[in-house]
Amino acid sequence: MHVGVSQTRNGDRASGPRRPRALVALVAAIVTTAAGLVAYGPAGQAEALSGADFNPGMIITDDLFYDSHAMTSAQIQAFLDREIGSCANGQCLNVATINFSGTPTHTSTSTGNLICTAIAGGTIRISELIYRTQVACGISAKVILVTLQKEQGLVTSRAPSDTALAHAMGMACPDTAPCDTAFAGLARQIVSGTDQLKTYKAAAFARQPGVSYIQYSPNASCGGTYVNLQNYATAALYNYTPYQPNAPALANLGGTGDSCSSYGNRNFWNYFNVWFGPTSYVDGAVRIAAEYTRAGGTSGPLGASLAVRPCPLGSSTCYQDYQGGLIGWSNSGGAWTILDGAVRDAYLAAGGPGGSWGMPTSLDNPIDSSATGAGHGQNFQNVQALAKGTGAVIALPLTLQAVYSSLGWVRGALGWPVSSAVCSGTNCVQQFEGGMLANTAVEAFQIRAAVLDAYKGAGGPSGSWGFPTSSENPIDSPRGNGSGENFEHVQVLSSAGGIHAVAPQLLPQYSSLGWVRGALGWPVADAACSSSNCAQEFQGGVLANVGSQFLQVTGPIMTAYHASGGVIGAWGMPSSASSALDTPSGAGLGQNFQNGQALSSSAGAFFVSGRILTAFSAAGWIRGSLGWPLADAVCVSSGACTQKFQGGSISAPAGSGPATIALG
Repeated sequence: MHVGVSQTRNGDRASGPRRPRALVALVAAIVTTAAGLVAYGPAGQAEALSGADFNPGMIITDDLFYDSHAMTSAQIQAFLDREIGSCANGQCLNVATINFSGTPTHTSTSTGNLICTAIAGGTIRISELIYRTQVACGISAKVILVTLQKEQGLVTSRAPSDTALAHAMGMACPDTAPCDTAFAGLARQIVSGTDQLKTYKAAAFARQPGVSYIQYSPNASCGGTYVNLQNYATAALYNYTPYQPNAPALANLGGTGDSCSSYGNRNFWNYFNVWFGPTSYVDGAVRIAAEYTRAGGTSGPLGASLAVRPCPLGSSTCYQDYQGGLIGWSNSGGAWTILDGAVRDAYLAAGGPGGSWGMPTSLDNPIDSSATGAGHGQNFQNVQALAKGTGAVIALPLTLQAVYSSLGWVRGALGWPVSSAVCSGTNCVQQFEGGMLANTAVEAFQIRAAVLDAYKGAGGPSGSWGFPTSSENPIDSPRGNGSGENFEHVQVLSSAGGIHAVAPQLLPQYSSLGWVRGALGWPVADAACSSSNCAQEFQGGVLANVGSQFLQVTGPIMTAYHASGGVIGAWGMPSSASSALDTPSGAGLGQNFQNGQALSSSAGAFFVSGRILTAFSAAGWIRGSLGWPLADAVCVSSGACTQKFQGGSISAPAGSGPATIALG
């Protein structure tokens, strides 16, 4: 189905007639719950739909349609990953990124009502664009996803064509003429199509709630009926796709009807119900009562009902307490029992029905795994509760569910979760028997074992690295290949030189010098920091910051510095840049450090410090009769030290006495 020609009335956009297109087949067997969690068996499957349940006057409630917080960016990404899986051409909605220029705030010129607030641009994933559009326009991301599917089948396509992406939402594609090229393109389609859906209500344009004649198809001879459009959302859908399904179309929800059938609004209703649950209010009290009967009523494990909790018609969630547990119900997930036991105890500790887990969306089911051990688990709206054997019940956030499942779930190498997720905003990390998973707002990923060891050594999410903010990515460099991963406070780089975190104070300068592909190359040691100053050793030298000044240690001085222990050795941090020096006894280089001075000449690079440096400076330094140092100071157990120079030596006695000079 395609949205019709964009027309103008008092400056507002609208959709004209539409033409039907070939039906996109629905998947009949649903093996995941509406919340995106793994179902354990038939009890977790969606209820079968019947075309007899389609109400042409109430296709979807306003609450569900105009929900600006229906899904997070991470939930949208997890949903797309689940529906699409592996992409064959790199253009699928779950893998593609888009360079979006952003939009200004849009208001109706006829009513002055807000249509969409400004949408920030950037190079972002499709899931993030859908999320931003949802928030800006107040149209549920679920509505956007369903529209992308019913128009071009993009939510399940593993190899979408350029044409399908260009007309993704069917926006500005009339029934009797080619699509308007001004609206072509995936980002433009998502934003303008969603904006259009909001325009119908905000601008009070075209069909509004009330009685309207709705045809069965573009062919007027096929007829139609007068329909009482009971809310703005249903009116908007008929403005966008101005036909209702006829009896043959409703009799065959997974296929075609007859020559007078249209499928756009039928498919919208069908996809939404299958993916996200009912599009209209369900009597939660009735569903709870039915689940109570299924569980055995007063003779079952729940026992007698406790004080009756109200569940008014129109509620999206309700629950009821019993002697042996509770039943929780949600409009999207149905009614499910939580019996007294470990899962219920953990659920109540997390806040119960009003807490972070949400309502249950499955029963507590046994889980068998010959590889990692048996246990049990139960799905909730926002988490999956898992317990190995009789161990603690641990909640797995929805944001980690897709990648965990792709790695084999509890039966894979990761095994069972061993600690609760630790989260900061939208970022979470969670430890499993065989490793750690993390997520950002746009992706979820596994932390490699070697990096994980270093991360745990740095204190994990509460340590100096903070939370992961990207997955690990391969990096090529003239100085050897490796990989990198970003965290809240550092960038972690892995190469043949080890796994090392680049201090945030050094990262901007390091990047400006070419990063891993520049002269410094890969880090070969962790940064050493004191107060606001840091120094770190790389393949090609040391980079340090002293206040706002950035310093490098390179060449022969760097070699000697490294041999002395580098930034944590006797020299300390550099305190000046390297300088070229020219003297009667030869040219060389000099550089100051916290604890002395490094001098490099044809004789080598050596460090002069303490009382020897004081005497050396008083004797004219490298331009005096002593000239350049020929070796590092040699000290004996008593604390006395001697250092050789071109023109003699300097000795510092044990204790604090002054050093003496011996020429010749």
